[in-house]
Amino acid sequence: MIQPKRLSLALLPTPLHRLDRTSELYGASLWVKRDDLTGAVETGNKIRKLEFLAADALSKGADMLITCGGEQSNHSRATAIVARKLGMDVHLVLRRTAEGPSGNFLLDIILGASIRWVTPDEYENRDEILQEEAEKFRAKGRHPYIIPEGGSNALGIWGYVLAAQELAKQANQMGFQPDYAIVPSGSGGTYTGLWIGFRSIGAKTEVIGITAGPDTAEQREHIEKTAAKFCLEYEARIPLNPAEIKLVDGF
Repeated sequence: MIQPKRLSLALLPTPLHRLDRTSELYGASLWVKRDDLTGAVETGNKIRKLEFLAADALSKGADMLITCGGEQSNHSRATAIVARKLGMDVHLVLRRTAEGPSGNFLLDIILGASIRWVTPDEYENRDEILQEEAEKFRAKGRHPYIIPEGGSNALGIWGYVLAAQELAKQANQMGFQPDYAIVPSGSGGTYTGLWIGFRSIGAKTEVIGITAGPDTAEQREHIEKTAAKFCLEYEARIPLNPAEIKLVDGF
């Protein structure tokens, strides 16, 4: 695989902890990968993806980042923080949920992000809206860089390709290899990256996604397409069987 440029933004590697009492309770060896410790205010899974996306933005001369999410989007908050750290402006397309200025939305305000509010119905056309917003800024002489929802494109998922390799290395040092890696899956990027990452090193770890957002059919299609594009763009000769994709809905 040909790895693209990457910035060092996250605190890595994140710890891998065994849940002793929970493991005893359920009769299985349960571990937690602490990706809630990837940073301070930019903590969470998004920062791994932004290491690659922001590097690409800088290489293309961008002076601002544009992305989208819900009113309390972790991804939008992390993108705003990264933009400010790199001396760029940030513009967010947010789906209004009327929660008011608290949590991530409050941080967006503090960071000086400009915002376009859209309804849940309008948000269905978020990719087109992101392009519209970018054109508005280009007309003013700016150089915006669009990051899709969740940073979940072929470039962004590199963050979790490497995270899978990181996890497998830690587990090996602790004397085991995980049978399953269970993650929440909304835009599908984390899932896709882990799936590719484990297969890239020959690990048989099965990735299970607990869906949070799109229905499973839509998410499965996105995972398949993103994985195929990744393998094409980065010359990754990895055996990927779409039948392996396991998504659990209803939660």
